[in-house]
Amino acid sequence: MNITIKDSAEPGTYRVPVKISYASTRSVNYDSFGPEYNDFDRSRTEYVTIRVRSQSRFDIVDSTTTSQVGDRGNLTVTIENVGDRAARDASVAAASSSDELLFGTGSKSSTANIGSWEPDEQRVIEYTVEMVDDATLRAYSVDLTVNYRDTDGIDRSSRTLTTGVRPTAEQSFSVTNVSTNLRVGEEGTVSGTVVNNGPDTVTNPVVMFSPSNPNIVVDSSEYAIPDIAPGERANFEYTVTVSDAGSASVQQFNLTTRYRNTRGDVQRSDGLETRARIEPKRDRFTIKTATDEIAAGSDQAVTVQITNNGEQPLQNVEAKAFVESPLSSDNDEAIITSLAANETAEVTIALSAAGDALPKTYPVSLDFQYEMPDGDSEVSKTYTTAIVVTEPEDSGFPLPLVLGVFVIIGVAGIGGWRRWSS
Repeated sequence: MNITIKDSAEPGTYRVPVKISYASTRSVNYDSFGPEYNDFDRSRTEYVTIRVRSQSRFDIVDSTTTSQVGDRGNLTVTIENVGDRAARDASVAAASSSDELLFGTGSKSSTANIGSWEPDEQRVIEYTVEMVDDATLRAYSVDLTVNYRDTDGIDRSSRTLTTGVRPTAEQSFSVTNVSTNLRVGEEGTVSGTVVNNGPDTVTNPVVMFSPSNPNIVVDSSEYAIPDIAPGERANFEYTVTVSDAGSASVQQFNLTTRYRNTRGDVQRSDGLETRARIEPKRDRFTIKTATDEIAAGSDQAVTVQITNNGEQPLQNVEAKAFVESPLSSDNDEAIITSLAANETAEVTIALSAAGDALPKTYPVSLDFQYEMPDGDSEVSKTYTTAIVVTEPEDSGFPLPLVLGVFVIIGVAGIGGWRRWSS
């Protein structure tokens, strides 16, 4: 027979009435028709003595949690010894009945050591709990059992105490206002805004960007942003270079946010996906010769117009010309101190054409060494323009005319000699 004692029962001795009821047969008469039974019912009350011991008893006074889906948090439980006896060597065992709620490093249970626990004394017990990434947003049960040694040295366990754990939603972020200006063979930027979608404020956040494409190189893969509360946002910008081996395409980039949660633990967000278009490769410069002819046997100052075809300003653009016979140059270098995006500047190169140069088109090659805004020096590809060598310029009277003058003079001289001989 099971007996339940109320928590409010005072320790002591109790007489519990027990009513006993039974039926008996006093006699049986037999005749030709069969047996006849003489039955009667009896009942009486007896008393059973029950002693309610003085012992330790426990109740949950308060329970709070900072648990969050996909993260670790704390479960804090306040338990009071509501009994009238002290508990010795006490410990509180917590157990989860769900695979979605775990303790510590992934266990389904955890035990906190308490020690001596006096009557009316409250103890605050804290457990580290973790909600798995795909945990449902609902309340979860945790069963608590106090194990202790009573004043008689007997090991005992309390009744099961149950508390609830309701986690907050998973910490999340989003990326907006993404802007890119990437081009094969050039340095560009990837910029945007990270939004803290909550539910908590995050500290020391860092946006992480590590492209999987080996032809896309990020100058620094980490961009630190200020602490951001739920609903707040912060901007980021990366310097990104697409190598010459890259291809013009639309690339998908994955950004993540590393941060510290309310416990101070380092966490990483899920991947924040965004897309960026990489434009085809283009020439850094365009060149055009303002002077495109030179006469054989002459010298000519050739003016070359150079345009910065990129989107970044350049410094100390050094131009050098390369020519081959029958062309030559004793002044084949020039410098432009600064050249803004889409700006055009002129340089002059001294060019000579040999006297025996054939009249036709000859190549003149130029390349450039320049400084990017970050101070890095780069060398351009070789550009080629055309120079036309023309016939040599006239330097006196035409030869037929000269010969004609000599003939006339000669004839006149003979005539005069003849006249003087007569």
